[in-house]
Parts: sequence; C-alpha cells; structure tokens
Amino acid sequence: MDNNKLYKAIIEVNTKGSLQKQAKKLYDKERLYKKLTATYNKEIQEIDDDELLTDLYLMRKKYKIRLDHIKNKMCYLNKRIIDTLDVIEEYVDVDMFCELFEVEEYDEEDNYYGNILSSASKIGHVCRTGLIYNEKLVKEIIEEDRVM
Repeated sequence: MDNNKLYKAIIEVNTKGSLQKQAKKLYDKERLYKKLTATYNKEIQEIDDDELLTDLYLMRKKYKIRLDHIKNKMCYLNKRIIDTLDVIEEYVDVDMFCELFEVEEYDEEDNYYGNILSSASKIGHVCRTGLIYNEKLVKEIIEEDRVM
C-alpha cells in the first residue's frame, strides 16, 4: 500500500472538519434550502401581486441554485468518502468504523461504503444524494453530446 494514500486518508478523516462533520453540514443546508424552496412555492400560489410574485420567483430560484450547489458538494464529498474508505478499510475495525460513521446496523457481506449507503445516518443520506446527483450530471453530459 502506498503510504502517501494512507496518510491522505488519515488526514481526510481527522481534519477538514472531518468527513462526518462535512456531511452533517451539507445535510443541514440541504434541508434548509428544500424547506425555503417549499415555503416560496406555497407563497407563490397564494400571491396575486405581480411585483411581489416576481420577487418570490427570484428568491425561489436563488434557493434552488443553492440547493443544486449543495448537491454538487455532496457529489464531491461522496467521492472523497469512497477514496478514504478504500484506503482505511483494511486498517479500521468494524466497531470503530460503525462509531465513526454512525452506522447502526453493519452488514458483514457488504464493504464499509455499502454499509454507509444503507445507513439512515446523515452521512449515508449525503452519499446517496451525491450518487444521484452524479448520475444526473452524467446524464446531462450524455444528452449534450447527443445534441452536438
């Protein structure tokens, strides 16, 4: 094993606010932006004033853009989590992994990443959202290539 990869994985787990803290922060922001977008959707349906309606549309658009940005960050965090787990899986025992990544039910037939994906934790949600967003980006790229 390349010692440099192990060193980078240890740094990833222990610094940058840790993977778990980054995931929690992204999860909380995603929930906030979804809630704000839903609030603006509700307000838009109830307003008749054109000027106010325009402002509400702009605010909703603002939070949709922020939500999209958060999902993009989740995609990149998911990639870093995959890379980190690939390196540390052989060195970190199951109990420590479950504690670090808040995995309540560990499936021995699955790897660490698979267990995170199937967990109900915030980091599991972030990884699943990151995967979905990644698929959306790939689909958009394929569609753009077809148009050209």
